[in-house]
Amino acid sequence: MKFKNKTADQIVCEYLGKVYFMKILYVLFIMLIFAVFCLFIEDRLNFKTYILIDLIILVMVYTIRYVHLLCFSNLYKVLYMDCDPYKLVEIFKKLKEKERSKNGAIILSLGLAQGLFYIGSLEESYQILLNLEFRKRRPVHMLHYYNLLANQFFIQNHMEKIREIREEVEKIRDTLRQNNRLQKPTRFLLNILNGQLAHGEQDEFKYREMLSKTLNESNFLFQKVTGNYQLAKLDFEQKEYHNARARCAYIVENGNKMYQVEEAKRMLEEIEEAKRE
Repeated sequence: MKFKNKTADQIVCEYLGKVYFMKILYVLFIMLIFAVFCLFIEDRLNFKTYILIDLIILVMVYTIRYVHLLCFSNLYKVLYMDCDPYKLVEIFKKLKEKERSKNGAIILSLGLAQGLFYIGSLEESYQILLNLEFRKRRPVHMLHYYNLLANQFFIQNHMEKIREIREEVEKIRDTLRQNNRLQKPTRFLLNILNGQLAHGEQDEFKYREMLSKTLNESNFLFQKVTGNYQLAKLDFEQKEYHNARARCAYIVENGNKMYQVEEAKRMLEEIEEAKRE
């Protein structure tokens, strides 16, 4: 993948280089807006030309902001496509050290908590989530936060906490327009939460249904590894060893450095032991 053959230092250096370049462009465009305004005040530009130039500059400014967000989201491909949470943790630790704004540090902490979760450092990830205080509760960040927190509560078997999270996610869903790009990830998260609650209520049929649904809708490799891991555990509990073995083999082949790989290897050994009995 894009980052597979690069070190965390190289990825951080490339990302910050792009960010600094975009900041320079941003400042230049703001200065250009002021310069155009001065020309308009001095009657060296007519009104229509002034508005047209300003609109073009504003489009460029928002394009820079979009590219910046795109570059940041691409960092997650280290986990999402390469399944390397260790590298993701290293990247976000380095970026957090350089981050000055509190809001930026919170967003980076989310990525750090996610990476720690998938290397198996569950307690450290959980403590980061508990200490987060959002100054701006933007839906995209809150969905990320609730997803990570729900995974922790699921492992801890705190079903009431998951119900509370589901209520919060439903509130977010109700505020979104039908064509909002967050509609799909919101529905995806609600399916995860409904599956977790079904498992807590020992409704294994619905739990399997929700797991299968989220697996089919997964866009990223790490989601497919996670979905197969949950289904493999369910298959094993229900003594469907053939399916469990196939899913574990998929996890071992594709999971790279995710903690689920070691869990899948252990499950494969337990399957062989169970078959001998």
